[in-house]
Amino acid sequence: TSITHLTTGATGIGTASGLPPGVNATWADNIITISGIPTSAATYLYSIPLTGGCGTINATGTIKVNANNTVTTQSATPTPCIGTNMTPITHNTTGATGIGTPIGLPSGVTASWSADKITISGIPTIAGTINYTIPLTGGCGTVNAIGSFTVIESTVDAGSDMAAICQGTESPSLGGTYGGAGATGAVWSSSVGGTFLPSTAWSNTTTWTPPANFSGTAILTLTTQGACSSVSDSKNITVNPSLPVSVTISSNDADNTICEGSAVTFTATPTNGGGSPSYQWLLNDAPVGTNTNTYTTSSLHYGDRVKVVLTSNITPCPTGNPATSNEITTTVNDNQPVRVAIYSREADNRI
Repeated sequence: TSITHLTTGATGIGTASGLPPGVNATWADNIITISGIPTSAATYLYSIPLTGGCGTINATGTIKVNANNTVTTQSATPTPCIGTNMTPITHNTTGATGIGTPIGLPSGVTASWSADKITISGIPTIAGTINYTIPLTGGCGTVNAIGSFTVIESTVDAGSDMAAICQGTESPSLGGTYGGAGATGAVWSSSVGGTFLPSTAWSNTTTWTPPANFSGTAILTLTTQGACSSVSDSKNITVNPSLPVSVTISSNDADNTICEGSAVTFTATPTNGGGSPSYQWLLNDAPVGTNTNTYTTSSLHYGDRVKVVLTSNITPCPTGNPATSNEITTTVNDNQPVRVAIYSREADNRI
């Protein structure tokens, strides 16, 4: 702001003394004008002699030049976890009497000013690199406190639900990922127990085997470990029950004892055979018959052994497939010739 002095009688001014560097005095139309841009802070007592006219007169006054506001660099560069209290950042100021509206601070983090100090604190709610600007108010100059800090987090993705497996079998690789600067690792867990190989620690090759005899839906959960609070994600895997395949045979001859040449029918009764099982009948371990659940023969001999091999088409988890039945050994009795004799009471058959 310019300073003026009104004069009368003078025709000009002499050399001013005591003005701040960068400030000068001019005279025109009976007005002394002091203006300029001071470059040094201090209190200045100036004197400007009038010239012309009568007497020795000086225009005098005081100019106090205040220093521009200053602010220090940030006191720390914390890396807080999202959702947790951050280590406060401070800036020391001079000249200012407060701060304006901060720019760039995330939700949950605020800046305050007191006793020539800016304090940035709070609980950040977003992750990433935060660049902030805080304008000083009051005092001289346009000065901003600037700085940055990084908010870290943990992320995890268990992946999509897995394809079903059979009871007692090992799953494919579980997959899943974890990330973020807040996570240094992750571990798997299961809602029903079981075994993770090579361990519960996440790896590209981790697999899971359900507990013995378990069937149903299991929840597999991947949980982060590290500097930040754990986060978890889950997926489902269905364990289908085992379907044991078996077959028994029976004969239509109750005691498996027949006469030579008699026809015998053997019938197979499957368990978990599926909709279209296949049958291979065996007589003394040699293939016979057709692909049906019955076998009929009239050519059995004493001690012949009959059994069947069943191949099931049941899905999804057959066990013991193909299955071999019990074996039936048949006793075959020789046919006995029937004879009849007649005789007469007359010895020579003459009467």
